[in-house]
Formats: sequence, structure tokens, C-alpha cells
Amino acid sequence: MQVKIKLDQWNIQSEMTMEVDQTKFTEDMASEINIFFGGSTTRLNDNDNDPVKAALRLIAAESFFIVARNDLLDGEYIERKFDWSKDEGIEGFYSFKDMGITITEIESWHLTHDETEIVSITNDAREK
Repeated sequence: MQVKIKLDQWNIQSEMTMEVDQTKFTEDMASEINIFFGGSTTRLNDNDNDPVKAALRLIAAESFFIVARNDLLDGEYIERKFDWSKDEGIEGFYSFKDMGITITEIESWHLTHDETEIVSITNDAREK
């Protein structure tokens, strides 16, 4: 199955598309991922009691977080970050290979210093 998930937060909009092998990414695996993280009941309720949808959204959220933190180059980078066999791995998740998931497309974005603004600076112990 092909899954497209959208991020829409403040002024950041992004999408990712994944191919999911349903023989590997089972409802049992999805339930295990969902239950690992707090708020699993709410997530299930928000996703029509479908643990697959809930877990896919968790995977997408973590993937978008990796994009934000690392100025993503490609989907393979995210897949490596989830891969326990490459001394990486993310607690609560299986590797993309074990989950039967391949990222086929993800929009890269990053923040630059031009997009930040210092609102205030207060005196601290460093100033004498």
C-alpha cells in the first residue's frame, strides 16, 4: 500500500510518501509501536481505532523530526536512522526494513538563521 502523510505545523508544510508491505507491517506490529508511546488510546481514537494508521503517523512524525534536526538529504538517511543493525535505531520502532516500509518521497526543508529573530537579551552573569 502507498501512504502519503502531510505535515502542517505553523509555517511548515511538508509531505512524505511511503510504500508499506502489509505482510510485514501487520496490525500486531503497529499495535506494539503505538502502545510503546504514551497516549496510545488517544492516538487510536484519533485514527478510527486503526493501529496501523496510528503507528504510521508516529513513524511520519519521527521522520519529520529527523528532517528538522538534520537538514535531510534523502529518505535513505531517515531509514538509516531507524536501522538498529547500523548502530542507529530509534527506541520504540523497528527498522524500516523490518517494518516493510520504504520512503519513496519526502520533502526536505530546513531553517536558516535568516528565519530567526532575537526578541530580547537580558543581562546575565557573563556581563560585568
